[in-house]
Amino acid sequence: MFFEKFPISSRVWVYQCNKELTPEQTHEINEAFKIFLSGWESHGQHIRGEGKVFYNRFIVIIADDSDDRLCGSAMDSSVRFIKSIEEAFNILLMDRMKTAYRTSEGIQVVHMNDIPALFSKGEITENTIVFNNTITSKKEFLENWEIPIKQSWHANLLQLA
Repeated sequence: MFFEKFPISSRVWVYQCNKELTPEQTHEINEAFKIFLSGWESHGQHIRGEGKVFYNRFIVIIADDSDDRLCGSAMDSSVRFIKSIEEAFNILLMDRMKTAYRTSEGIQVVHMNDIPALFSKGEITENTIVFNNTITSKKEFLENWEIPIKQSWHANLLQLA
């Protein structure tokens, strides 16, 4: 399983894609991770990390930060890697104004300002599963990444909080 060898406190970054990736794109991105991660360093030391595409829609990176070793340069290099993926595949991964949620048809992505209207129309409910891409640790990823909207920060958009 992805992440199983990492401490619960490991750092996690989630990047949501503006469109569903093809299986071929997902494979290519997962392969690109291997190259990036083999040379990922902080203060001259290799960073133990993994990356994976989830649901053909989310790019997730985990890094063992148990020694508090992740320097700004290491984080900058991961952002450069993500930007290179955006460019190579003509996708957007850093648009934090988009929100993803589950429906019976799959994962939908909308502008977060559209959430109240979707709620009013009954297209989403307080139990609709949303993806909380603001998580920053393995613990949060496991417990709070896919959660009902009523338990997420999205509840503020619906005045449920």
